[in-house]
Amino acid sequence: MKLRGIGGHTTSLVALSEFTPIILASGEETQIHFFIEKGSVHTVLGRPFLAENNIRLEFSHKQGEILSYQEPDGRRLCMPICKPQTIGWQTGPARGMDL
Repeated sequence: MKLRGIGGHTTSLVALSEFTPIILASGEETQIHFFIEKGSVHTVLGRPFLAENNIRLEFSHKQGEILSYQEPDGRRLCMPICKPQTIGWQTGPARGMDL
């Protein structure tokens, strides 16, 4: 089975795990799908998942891409997911996109 990426490339899937139960930090139980690929790949988090779980993607030329979410005690936990020094880091729109 092949999975097509947002850039049009394809990647072979090693396995697929559907309806996998997880528990979010809020304590809510839900199910997700895992697409298991071989090698280095980029992960895309869907907007419905981000919005439903109050997760933000923030951008800073200094710090790069930051993923943040609110913990039950009200604090926001921030994690860098792509730092500016990362090879191939792109600050503009993807090729072929008309914005």
